[in-house]
Amino acid sequence: MTPAKHFNKTSILSRTFWFLGGYGLFLILTILGGVYYIGSSLDRINQSTIELDELGRKVETLNQYFSRQAKERKNLLLRRHNLQDFQKYAARVNEMSDRIYLKIAEIEQNPLSVDYKADLKLFEIKYNRLLQMYDLSQEIFHNTQDYQKSDRFVRGYGGEVGKELFDIIVILK
Repeated sequence: MTPAKHFNKTSILSRTFWFLGGYGLFLILTILGGVYYIGSSLDRINQSTIELDELGRKVETLNQYFSRQAKERKNLLLRRHNLQDFQKYAARVNEMSDRIYLKIAEIEQNPLSVDYKADLKLFEIKYNRLLQMYDLSQEIFHNTQDYQKSDRFVRGYGGEVGKELFDIIVILK
């Protein structure tokens, strides 16, 4: 074999090995890149799921506060003829109001709450109106000393207020 033919065969073989080696390196890097991309995507999905679960728990807590306050509001209206009961239930209603407003603010800080801002805002508006109704019912009681009349003034109004919270909870589950 002449040196030119040997050089030519070695050169073709060498180029083939270089090509296969480069292609193998390209495949390895592509596979590693794909694995990294899939892993980071799964981490983002997992993080979003955790944040969504956290948002759902906060909304459920808000709903629990609202339900607990509804019970205290009912007690306030039906038992306000006793001054000690009135003060006790009024304090509980006010405490729950503070918790509700703090929880709304906390929920709004969650980046995933953007999709639910309209429902939260509607809840907050209706909730504010509900509290105004209860303030008016207390005025009615103080003016008339008729706790049944003040109870009739707001009866059934609170049930509609919690609908937005229920809708959010259903969507988040």
